[in-house]
Amino acid sequence: MQATYRNFYRKSDIISLEVIAMRKIELQIPEEIYSVIGTRRDLTKEVLKRLAVALYAERKISLGKAVELAGVSYSNFFDLLADCGVYLDYDEEDLNEDMETLRRLGRGGNNK
Repeated sequence: MQATYRNFYRKSDIISLEVIAMRKIELQIPEEIYSVIGTRRDLTKEVLKRLAVALYAERKISLGKAVELAGVSYSNFFDLLADCGVYLDYDEEDLNEDMETLRRLGRGGNNK
């Protein structure tokens, strides 16, 4: 297992680092599959994007984690979901929670 460090929080001169445990894997992909993907694309990035979409579609990871794993912006991830025929996992309960949060913020904070 490999540890990767990234800036997690920075305020003034104080820097806190988050350690992310990473595993390195090796994939053997048949040549005909590789040629379908295309040599112009970064295979690692492409596999991570597809993995992020699949895990999100299976509700194994959150939208935020999927975007992080894919290494793209939210906007680009939404496009990727659409390209793969995957819909956002956002239901009426999520909408109600978001609306309540907006109401609280409109009143100046966490007061209910």
